[in-house]
Amino acid sequence: MVCRANFWYVAGKYVTWGRRFAGVEIRPISKNGVPIRLPDERWAHIMEEHGELSGMRQEVLETIAEPERIMAGGAGELLAVWEIEAGKWLIAVYRELETDGFIITAFLTCRARSFEKRKQVWP
Repeated sequence: MVCRANFWYVAGKYVTWGRRFAGVEIRPISKNGVPIRLPDERWAHIMEEHGELSGMRQEVLETIAEPERIMAGGAGELLAVWEIEAGKWLIAVYRELETDGFIITAFLTCRARSFEKRKQVWP
């Protein structure tokens, strides 16, 4: 795995990548500067629906912090997109609030049309 994220939000502080924090939730910082949560119970729910992401929690977090692009969702959510291999994308769906945000779901897709028809909001 290649680290693509530069900054993370850990225990109320911004830190650079590379440090390990036992028992502390590590949050990626979105392109809008918002810390994004992925609680264990949400990750468990994602695993129930998208078992193909098993072992990819770090990649989901990195997709939020360093996406290739961000698309607008239909109800205010954002879709962070990262092409993990040729023709295969990891999509992390999240919502930003005023002071933080949260991941709604994540999935892999080979169907570029599923997100390319949406409005691109970044870059």
